[in-house]
Formats: sequence, structure tokens, C-alpha cells
Amino acid sequence: MSKVTPAYQLFNVGNGSPESLLDFVKAIENAIGLEANKNFSPMQPGDVSRTWADITDLEKLGYKSSVGMNEGVIKFVEWYRQFLNSKVKNDQIDRPT
Repeated sequence: MSKVTPAYQLFNVGNGSPESLLDFVKAIENAIGLEANKNFSPMQPGDVSRTWADITDLEKLGYKSSVGMNEGVIKFVEWYRQFLNSKVKNDQIDRPT
């Protein structure tokens, strides 16, 4: 059986450093200026206390992260707000009928 080479490759993008979920939530809260309604429950099977992007494949291509989590979340929120506003202006948002 011959090996098929995929037409594309997926990469995890991040800073490669572990981040706690609570720190991520706080970064989002700070970026949007709202506090989340948090309901703390015991860890469930499969839950992880910390997570990070495995950027090994990107590093092989010379990638080096230059943006931390907090700055990255702020930039994403700014981009998303601009994206959403452009959709609203162009009436491309699905509205309930």
C-alpha cells in the first residue's frame, strides 16, 4: 500500500507554555471588560488543569512565539469585534425570524 502525502498540514499555534484555565478566563474577562459567571465544580474525568499548544512542528520551521497569552487574547478580541462589526454592517449576520 502506498503512503499518501496530505495536501496540507495542521499546526498548533501558541507560546508553548502551560496556562491555567482560570488565567485564560481572566485574560478574556480583562480583554472584554466583563466578569464571567463562574461555577467551580470538581474536576471531571478527562479534565486538564493546564493546557498548552505543542509548537514543536512550528519550531522546526523557525517559528518563535513573540506574543504572550494576555496580549494574544486582547488582539483576538479586537480582531473579532472588527470582524463582527463588518458582518453587521454588511447584514451578513443570521437573525432570528
